[in-house]
Amino acid sequence: MDPNQALTDGTPPQASAFALVLSGGLALGAFQAGVLAALAGRGRWPSRIVGSSTGALNAAVALGGPVETAPERLWQLWFGSADLFAGAGAGFGGGPWSMADAGARFLSAAETLGLGRAGLFRPRPVPLSLLQPAAGHMSLAPLQARLLDLVDFDRLNAGPVSACITATDLETGEAVVLDTATGPLGPADVAASCAMPPLFAPVERQGRLLGDGGLTANTPVAQVLGSGLPAIVVDLLPRPGERPASLSEGASRAAAIAFATQTWTVIDAAREAHGLRERLARAGEGDPPAAVHLAIVPYVVPGEEPGVARLLDYRADVLSRRWVAGESAAMRALERLESRPSETFRVEVCP
Repeated sequence: MDPNQALTDGTPPQASAFALVLSGGLALGAFQAGVLAALAGRGRWPSRIVGSSTGALNAAVALGGPVETAPERLWQLWFGSADLFAGAGAGFGGGPWSMADAGARFLSAAETLGLGRAGLFRPRPVPLSLLQPAAGHMSLAPLQARLLDLVDFDRLNAGPVSACITATDLETGEAVVLDTATGPLGPADVAASCAMPPLFAPVERQGRLLGDGGLTANTPVAQVLGSGLPAIVVDLLPRPGERPASLSEGASRAAAIAFATQTWTVIDAAREAHGLRERLARAGEGDPPAAVHLAIVPYVVPGEEPGVARLLDYRADVLSRRWVAGESAAMRALERLESRPSETFRVEVCP
């Protein structure tokens, strides 16, 4: 597949009045890259992007250059990290290829854990790990170097589209919001948002030890609620899912539910506060709240089998399927976002 063949209607890209929220999810982030490529190709670029972990990485790469070349930069990010088993187990789902695919997925995950990923992360050397213990097995130094090649940080920080990424203070447990509206972002900030211990080593920034944004807000919808902007929310670890039938699937479902509960707790609280403000406004006590319209895009790749290993599966054919699925999902989300809901607080999950 060619990143320059992203879905397009020939419209020159320009910032539009909507926000894009990108969750964490490791290798599932290729799905988000497809969403971004489709938005760029259709000339519907958000005016604000909020990301956590993998979502923060995609946001930085997408905004770190001209909109027209965003698909190319995202392609370099994702397919420059594809593994040695790129063509193995090409078949998804049931049938004669399912066992081959499961084996290839396991090998890809094992390669990720053992060798890391080119341009993203690498294991800390054993002697160094013994002499200088750290809270993470993998160093994100390759990611910071890769970002310097892919991202024009001057453009990211001063461009027309605001970027917001989230991290977590590992000492206080507090959410940390890093926003170009209040200060510049750099490669270490993006790496900090991706640093999920114990797999990835935390990053020290201005005296704070920062870890993955997913620890406090894997899908940081709080950063767009109340803004008045409708938003597309790309959730790589959605709450609904298939009944688990193995240890790996059980672990995967448990993680998805834990992360998704953060998101829906925030949305439910915002809905209740919104309703209260509406009632107060009708009683003449204060102004009505800004309208909320969220189009939630859950991660769905036809035929892909569940399980923890898929989070670490960087096979090129798998990444390509995720990218294509993300392109299609972006079109459905745009249709929902362009509708004019009668409700002032509307949250809908795009099928």
